Amino acid sequence: MARIALASYLKTLHGVLGDVVFYSRYGREYARPYVTPANPDTGAQRAIRGTFGDAVRAWQGLPREEKVRWNRQARWLPMSGYNLFISRYMKENIPAALESAALRGDHGAHLHFSLNASVSVSAPFQPANGCCTPVSCVADGPPAG
Repeated sequence: MARIALASYLKTLHGVLGDVVFYSRYGREYARPYVTPANPDTGAQRAIRGTFGDAVRAWQGLPREEKVRWNRQARWLPMSGYNLFISRYMKENIPAALESAALRGDHGAHLHFSLNASVSVSAPFQPANGCCTPVSCVADGPPAG
């Protein structure tokens, strides 16, 4: 990363020009080489991406009243009901997705992943604290834990 000085008539500069990325951080201008992001396309990565898609489709399939309940529950957190739903869905379903990918023999499906929660893999999306399911949510109030 190189700090750059702009001409007096330019206030900021950001974006990509050729192989150089320009950006601002804390009021200072910088440039760095553009690097193509890595995409190892492992079985684990495909399983997690698939689970994320499932989570979004599950949210989209919820009735309006259920979304309102998720939003109400999330008001105690620095996130929306959508983010809370997706987060809980992912935490509950990623272990099963990775296990399934490993059983299919997808290379790398069991590597470089750990989850700091006790999750029941045999019952997808049944949180350990009993807080919510895909179609129900507890009464209003701050979430437990």
